Amino acid sequence: MIAFETITGKFAASIEANDPVGLASLFAPEGIYDDGFFGPHVGLTEIATLMRRFHESGSDFRWEFFDHLSNEDLGYARYRWSYRSKVPGTEGRPAVIEGVGFFRFQDGLISRFSETLDRGMVLAHHDFPAEQIKNVLQMLAENQNSSPECLEHLARFQSE
Repeated sequence: MIAFETITGKFAASIEANDPVGLASLFAPEGIYDDGFFGPHVGLTEIATLMRRFHESGSDFRWEFFDHLSNEDLGYARYRWSYRSKVPGTEGRPAVIEGVGFFRFQDGLISRFSETLDRGMVLAHHDFPAEQIKNVLQMLAENQNSSPECLEHLARFQSE
């Protein structure tokens, strides 16, 4: 398997360069890119669509991974990602996202990428109104809590 630092370097470089072919080469054919804002994208075509969304809503991307930990099945790396917004009303504003990327591998390819990040911070960078930030975060919390894993985890509160 390619060194994890090499994989994250190619991952970041592909997104910065708007290179869906380069990103797709890192993923298994039915791989999943579960984006912290746009949700899961399954398969190489959907992952390319996600990359287009990134570049439609931002420019001047820079993505750095650091503090790598991995084995042949899993990888974890902190990251710092920044861009300049193209979103109407926030055009030109820079945003910085710090988070942790989780990689699951199958036969040396990414079978799943997901992340943990502070979504509220990103919305605050763009000066979204407090009510809109609240609505977005409530929707994200509902999505998280409706997953089978969270429903099972929270089931103990049903008897109270």
